[in-house]
Amino acid sequence: MVDSIAIIAIEECTLKTVTANHQANNSTCSAKWLYHWELSPFALPRAVRDWALYRDSMTQRLKQASETFRVQILKQQWQRPSNSEALLLGLMPASKVLARDVHLICNDEVWVAGHSIIPWSSLWGKLRYMQGLLDNRPLGEILFRNPTLKRGEFQVALLKPEHSEYQWAVRDIDKPPEELWGRRSLFYLHGKSLMVSEVFFPEVLTR
Repeated sequence: MVDSIAIIAIEECTLKTVTANHQANNSTCSAKWLYHWELSPFALPRAVRDWALYRDSMTQRLKQASETFRVQILKQQWQRPSNSEALLLGLMPASKVLARDVHLICNDEVWVAGHSIIPWSSLWGKLRYMQGLLDNRPLGEILFRNPTLKRGEFQVALLKPEHSEYQWAVRDIDKPPEELWGRRSLFYLHGKSLMVSEVFFPEVLTR
């Protein structure tokens, strides 16, 4: 299923207020997300492309590529979506969403960071059962078992330290890379949408 949403190429910045002693501003911006066909043929490295455009279960692929696999939850809470996320999901900025950040740890290393946004309205009706399943289970394990699953097209972005997506991905990482590639897409189950982003660490790109 191809998204009807227009190409998103925004950079949403929120500047923190300057303190009274004139300390420098810190800024947090959303990355520029583009559909993969909008990139030049050589913009996406081959190793990144192999993972970023993979359409089947990322959880299953990681398990097959590693000896051990586990999920570490960094955050799971109700909040408002970012402007970029709200636009992609077709939500009002003040909408209530369940945000979940995780590290997917393979062979005792972080290979992938995951970020999911599930609108409050999507967790009712036939999808209400998902509320009690997330915990330490990978979201992909739940999604790909649903026979109604459809997936939208991928957007990709090069993430840098000033980007909010980079900042949640490298949480608790002592020496993170200077930049990371990420992807995101919408999933549709029983006609309801949710967004999943994945950020790839160097350890996974050699597999």
